[in-house]
Amino acid sequence: MLLKSAKETIDNTLMQREKCGKTAIVIEGHIDRSDDERNNKSLSLERAKQVKKYIRKKGVRRREITIVDYRSSKPLVKTKYGISEVQNRRAVIRLVPLSNEYQEIGY
Repeated sequence: MLLKSAKETIDNTLMQREKCGKTAIVIEGHIDRSDDERNNKSLSLERAKQVKKYIRKKGVRRREITIVDYRSSKPLVKTKYGISEVQNRRAVIRLVPLSNEYQEIGY
């Protein structure tokens, strides 16, 4: 379940996307190091999937969205394993401009 503030951030990002022209959306799933890697993978992936689901409801085509699951490998705040850090539990949306070359082959 996405928070209202998360939905507002996603909506703002989608408005920016409209101004950028042809772009792909990359959603990165992240989690902190407070649990084992198997559980972290499912949590970070689920977080990214929730963002994708919301973006799809806004009319973005499935092929325009990619999910990358980073788990705990790219923390904003470095911690030891077993330490919870709320800033590391997040989804990040990146807008990736598509060149004309990619547009021509139907990317």
